Amino acid sequence: MAEDKVGEARDTLMERLRSLHELFGRKVLTARLLGRQLVQLVSSDEARTICAEIPAKEQEARRLLIRMSDPEQWRNDSQKSEEERRNLFPARLVEVFRSKGEPSDEMLDAILDTANLPFFVGFVKDERGDNDGQKKNSRVSVLD
Repeated sequence: MAEDKVGEARDTLMERLRSLHELFGRKVLTARLLGRQLVQLVSSDEARTICAEIPAKEQEARRLLIRMSDPEQWRNDSQKSEEERRNLFPARLVEVFRSKGEPSDEMLDAILDTANLPFFVGFVKDERGDNDGQKKNSRVSVLD
């Protein structure tokens, strides 16, 4: 049953990615508007459904792979102020979207993984309304 929900969520998000890809390819969407749409995509219930099914150890492994693939970018992004990271978040999603070519499961996973990076995940929660405008204390891992 959970697999059905994840499959349906994945199908819905893939359809949205295809639509965004087509609109962006026809230059109907600017990169800035595409970034906002991708933030909404990763903040959706469907994205939460997919992410909830990924085991914590696998999520951590994905974060480490991203960090190892470009440690300089990781260091730069993690050291920026909250406002700078909030502005950078949609741009990073657009970078992933553009780097993967045609919409695919790989593209969707890469976009969701980017949204779940420690220095961006709080903005996804803000978009969803989970934080209710209140700051919450968080712990920073040694790996961050």
